[in-house]
Amino acid sequence: MSGTSQSGSPLPLPCSAFENYMVLDEWPSHPMVSYLECELQGPLDVAALEATLPETLARHPLLTALMTRHGRNCPVWIPGPIPRLQRLGEVGVVLPPLDHEFLDLTQEPGCRLFVDADANRSRLLLLMHHACTDALGMLTFLADWLNAYGHATTAASGDAKLPPLPPPNWSLLAQREDLRGVRSHRTLTERLRRVVQILRTSTPRRLSIPKSDPSQPPDSPATTHNCEQRFDEATFRQLRTACRERGLTLNDLLTTAMLLTIGDWEQEYGTGSSGDMIRLIIPVSRRTEADRALSAVNKIGYKFLSRMRRDLGDDGLLAGVHQEMEHVRRHRVQIVNLLKTVRWMQRLGLTRWLLPKSRCFATAVFSNLGDVATLFSDRL
Repeated sequence: MSGTSQSGSPLPLPCSAFENYMVLDEWPSHPMVSYLECELQGPLDVAALEATLPETLARHPLLTALMTRHGRNCPVWIPGPIPRLQRLGEVGVVLPPLDHEFLDLTQEPGCRLFVDADANRSRLLLLMHHACTDALGMLTFLADWLNAYGHATTAASGDAKLPPLPPPNWSLLAQREDLRGVRSHRTLTERLRRVVQILRTSTPRRLSIPKSDPSQPPDSPATTHNCEQRFDEATFRQLRTACRERGLTLNDLLTTAMLLTIGDWEQEYGTGSSGDMIRLIIPVSRRTEADRALSAVNKIGYKFLSRMRRDLGDDGLLAGVHQEMEHVRRHRVQIVNLLKTVRWMQRLGLTRWLLPKSRCFATAVFSNLGDVATLFSDRL
């Protein structure tokens, strides 16, 4: 089957090395699942939304695919069943708890969709496996779905003002692992040594877990929570202006704040030392303007940003973070070196060897989607 076909399904399709890693580095208690919640104002025609789901998913084949393996060969995406839209509130339909979000891609597609609708406000809830898509891919799928819904609900009146969607480009999907165009000044041996150091030999500090409530049994699991902080427009503009005046980006400031927050957390709840290494995994998109027609996939790399706890109080912390992140923004070398190494190890059947013995790559993940409105500008 040709990867350049623009109609029908591009499946079966070999998994990329990074997609394979996303499966190998998870286990049921720590699934590689992303969560996205979208709030909609006004009445929602759930039946129309449900009716447009199959045509939207057809544009994003990895969201309906199953992963199959044959020995040590590269796993393959094959066609799977179409996920259905589940309505919260119906008998037996509930959101899976945090400890039951695991998606077995050999048994079901990496996509679960829920809707919670009432007369004036609705929520769409998307749970998707990271091997199938990253957050930008999830937003692309969501924009396509809302576009199809808008066309379906305005077709009779002729009031549709939504742009037509471009046909899916299976060539881009087939080339999602293309890493050409970025070269490192290091030799292959040096690059491999550096990646192995990051993934296997250096040990970041695990984020400490607060002691359990004394009223709970000693072996009871720690309670997990979501914490949300929203900046109003005035505060956001003030922060962005202050960063620009200093030659920084808002992401530089927030990345530094994340390091300091972890340092404060460890000071309060941890038992480690000032010699502990705090490491952030920072996903960085590899998309270009040519990928506007790319379906939902995982097209990211990782930046590993590390600091010792004793260095978090340095006056030059923010400047150092800016310098390191600016290098990534300009060159993306570390990201590509990592992906090339993972792909090379997959060809040798040694991807599992890259996984650290501690199963801990980093202290925390810090992700910034940027201005998501740009993803919707030519779809809604």
